[in-house]
Amino acid sequence: MGVMVTVLVHMPELWIFAASLVVSGAALAVFLWWMEKSVARRAPQGSSSRDKAPDEESALLAQWGYDYDARQNVLVSRFDAWQRRYGYCRLQDEAAAACGALIHCESVPFTFRGRRYLLGFWKGQYGLAAGAEIGLLRAVAQDLLLPGVFQGPLYRFVPDEECPAMTLTLFKGEKVLFGLEARHWRLAGFRPGLFARAEDLVLRASLTFPSQEMAQAVYSALLDAGYTPYEIGRVDETVYVTFSQPHTPQPRSQKGHLARLRALRLWWAARRYRRAVRNLPGIGAVLERLKEKRPALFAMLSGGLRGLRLLTARGALPEESLTGVK
Repeated sequence: MGVMVTVLVHMPELWIFAASLVVSGAALAVFLWWMEKSVARRAPQGSSSRDKAPDEESALLAQWGYDYDARQNVLVSRFDAWQRRYGYCRLQDEAAAACGALIHCESVPFTFRGRRYLLGFWKGQYGLAAGAEIGLLRAVAQDLLLPGVFQGPLYRFVPDEECPAMTLTLFKGEKVLFGLEARHWRLAGFRPGLFARAEDLVLRASLTFPSQEMAQAVYSALLDAGYTPYEIGRVDETVYVTFSQPHTPQPRSQKGHLARLRALRLWWAARRYRRAVRNLPGIGAVLERLKEKRPALFAMLSGGLRGLRLLTARGALPEESLTGVK
């Protein structure tokens, strides 16, 4: 034994060789462990949300009236969305705050070829999402009369042949949140989990109408509403608008102490949303996590995006009031 120790002491090369074997073995073990974990992560996991078919999440979003733009992380209004059945009246803007939407509203009526139209812009916080909308609507023959509640024009979104080509770019400060482009009756986008005050958002839009005459009617109506040539423009059939601050009267429910308390609640809810979905791989996993673990947040997300509660103005505007109206 003493001879062996003496030999090892005087043979440093043997120590180095033995140490290299130990290090190499440890490195190999770590590498094999890492490979095993990687393969496990890539392997099918049954009903895991990571491998959920895109059609499943798309179907759920379609029920809400939206598609998902993964590149921009934005929910985008569908052309065939069910919201088209409900149209619009001013009562919806008055009820928006109570339904979880703290927004700036700009409703610009105009007349073209004997018909009454309305061009609408909205931006702000819709429940758990910050976003914006542009809509073009046409008034029905008779005004809506709800005794003791509301009296005024009732609008339906324009038919397909009158849908303008729209672009919508939403800014928060100098940062572009998202940009959309489509021929639409209502172009809208919402960024889930983002909180933004309406006054901090700027909507820049363009609308290309079927004729120069209609574009001029819209441009003149915007001037009458208080817009300046620095905020709007027209080139042939296209009208350009920058909507930063409203020029028309805003709903009283969007102001005051109660509105500030609602804003605080939405800020806190958006923060909880971000924490709940942190590091999830896609919108499918997000929706599944919320539905299973955070049902209250799931309801806020689905209900805040021009949901049924808002479109019916808390029961004041039933769907049958628009059915069959031309």
